[in-house]
Amino acid sequence: MKKVDVGIIGLGKMGILHAALLHKVPTARVTAVCERDQSLWSYGHSVGVKAPFYSDLDLMLQQQPLDAIFVCTPTGTHLPIVRSAWKQSPQLSIFVEKPMAESLASAAQMAALAKGTRVSTGIGYMLPFKPSLRKLKELIDYGSIGTVDRVSGYVYVTEVMHRRTGWRYDPTISGGGAVIEIASHLLAVILWTFGEPTTVSAQTRPDGTWSEDEASITMEYSGGRPVIQIETSRIKAGFPSMSVRLQIAGSQGEIKAEDEELFIAGRNSDWHRIDRREFPSSQVFDVGGDAYFLQDSAFISSVSDKSEKYAVDWDMGHAVQAVIHAIYQSAKAGSTQQPTKTGRGSDPQPSVKKRMEV
Repeated sequence: MKKVDVGIIGLGKMGILHAALLHKVPTARVTAVCERDQSLWSYGHSVGVKAPFYSDLDLMLQQQPLDAIFVCTPTGTHLPIVRSAWKQSPQLSIFVEKPMAESLASAAQMAALAKGTRVSTGIGYMLPFKPSLRKLKELIDYGSIGTVDRVSGYVYVTEVMHRRTGWRYDPTISGGGAVIEIASHLLAVILWTFGEPTTVSAQTRPDGTWSEDEASITMEYSGGRPVIQIETSRIKAGFPSMSVRLQIAGSQGEIKAEDEELFIAGRNSDWHRIDRREFPSSQVFDVGGDAYFLQDSAFISSVSDKSEKYAVDWDMGHAVQAVIHAIYQSAKAGSTQQPTKTGRGSDPQPSVKKRMEV
């Protein structure tokens, strides 16, 4: 099988991570890297990249016959990079790190550019590839806890103990704070599992022009079920790495995911931990968590085989961005908002299982 030739754009933390992961995907090879800051090139070499390095994107695309690119640059640069890449190389499949864009308007433009193409698109929301959450969705889809009534959860990481500088802390480039940078991971899981909500209400903290550190979010669906309540924080102490909890209550029981663990309880029974051997199995190269490797492998598979639709594509990214936008609008106005409907429903589990197997 012909290997997928990949270009990496940006050698920050995520660019280096993807370079290392793709080096271990048997059907992929990194054949070019673009990074303006040449002092970072040594980091690419340190993870095994032996491809040419460029400081100019146009030159890289002119000289390298690539099948796909991974865009790992500041969020506000995603749309212009996509435009430039497809203008010069319309055959490229494009994966962009999360979030999709700094605004709903930019995300909508990216989704529109992808319409009608035969290329693969992807967003770096890796949680739908986590084996415990894949099993959780499988159990929900199979009716193991009956009709879902309520969902609660959180996503926390201790990363900001004082005001910091850099593009991630500039809302004009990043698009916001804890909601778009951290909560968006859990929002992707919720939309992947339940589809797009009807209404959103939220409070963000602190108020003001600086990007928010915390948020409380409520989402509801037509018919009143389920009601989803989640919390996010990037300042809560005790979470050196991202921690995710999701608890789902149904008419016949409950299920909860806590990081790598999964538990289920019947309506009248105690919690039972589900053995990890029951999770969907895959060969995994674990750098930064198994979900990252499964994510990159699935995207490469979708580039090689056009019949395999990538689970978290730009339609999904657009839908997540619409909810993020409604969250910020709700917090600003102090009222419930209706997210723009993009038409992206939840994914059926069997097709996700098929394309995530490595």
